[in-house]
Amino acid sequence: MTALTRTQQTPTGAIAAPEALESLAREAHSVALARSVVLRQIREEPCTLADADRRIRILRALQLDEGALETLALRLAEGMRPAGPVEIGKLLVILDQACPKTRNKTEMSGALMFDEVVIAAPSVLVLESAVRKLWRTQDWFPSIAQLLQAIREEEARWQYWSRCLSQVVEEHAQALAKLNKARTWLARTDEERAVTRQYRLDTLKRLRQQIVAGSADMGSAWK
Repeated sequence: MTALTRTQQTPTGAIAAPEALESLAREAHSVALARSVVLRQIREEPCTLADADRRIRILRALQLDEGALETLALRLAEGMRPAGPVEIGKLLVILDQACPKTRNKTEMSGALMFDEVVIAAPSVLVLESAVRKLWRTQDWFPSIAQLLQAIREEEARWQYWSRCLSQVVEEHAQALAKLNKARTWLARTDEERAVTRQYRLDTLKRLRQQIVAGSADMGSAWK
């Protein structure tokens, strides 16, 4: 006898296909992970030449595709446009279809929920993500507070991914430049180190002489 399992179907009329939304989320999340790798490599200065080389290899292995990132940024920007009243109403109906169980779902509460979502002014992408999150995790139709909380959480998530997307290329280039500079410094010969050390000692000596001379001049002025 074949066992039958119940699967949760996507309600009809969703604004974005589940595959498209999940693909966008995965790609945005991968950019955020790449940015975290970049920031981790420059959080501390490398202390040895081998350490600098290791960090440079890690950054070069990321191979960020600027064209692909620009395309992803456009897709994300399109989804971050404000949701209109029709789209809000449509998604709330979808949520109602997906979560049929409720303790207190009335026409009045539905109208209040619509008004509160309009006031919150989420983007299409954020609202769709919040609704999907709720129908996947809630057995009961959510309260207004639960929906607004889900919107806030999704807003924070997508805004963070958007910032990562806008910053990762420049930060990657800056990190490579910083590590290459550190590598050059660590790769100096003994002769170069000696010259640098002597230059610093001479500079300190001149500063001390200037301080002593300045103190002497001030002492003369007070006499």
